[in-house]
Amino acid sequence: MPAPNPIFCMCLNSQIQYLVFTTENYLFSPTLSSLFFTDFSHGPEAFSGGFFVFHFGPNVLSWVAAMKTIEVRSAAREELIDITAAVAGAVRESPVKNGLCLVFVPHTTAGILINENADPDVKADLLLALRKSAPEDLPYGHGEGNSPAHVKACLTGSSVSVIIENGRLALGTWQAVYFAEFDGPRRRLVHIAILGGS
Repeated sequence: MPAPNPIFCMCLNSQIQYLVFTTENYLFSPTLSSLFFTDFSHGPEAFSGGFFVFHFGPNVLSWVAAMKTIEVRSAAREELIDITAAVAGAVRESPVKNGLCLVFVPHTTAGILINENADPDVKADLLLALRKSAPEDLPYGHGEGNSPAHVKACLTGSSVSVIIENGRLALGTWQAVYFAEFDGPRRRLVHIAILGGS
């Protein structure tokens, strides 16, 4: 088998016992403590919804990882879109009961954040503060005219992590996961990675 172009690498002190992965695109050595996944021919969507399981040593650790990609459609130039239900649904579909959910936005003019879901004025206030932080009238050099969106994406960040407990997101009572659009309207992608024990 030719050496793969790795997109994921994990090095461990204990020997890898076996691996189950839905696409079978991997290089696996039972004698080494390293594991390399190949670069998928169709991008991240090729393994959306799949999962793989690691077992390290005799009954030492069982580790499951699930991945899913969702599409978000924004309707305005700037918008906070509640995607909590979609993220929670991905967690329920996975075999993970306790672990971590990572939500990642692969865009440079959009972000992801966790904040209040009760009062809609909070979303308006957040967007107002971000506009003040990255005003339109600065002498930006970027020729596309969307430099404020790039700045706002940096301020919000491209990922958030949420603890998974008993198969559910351990969000606070008033917390929600929001996709933050700063250069819409557009069709966007959000990647959800779910890591933990089954």
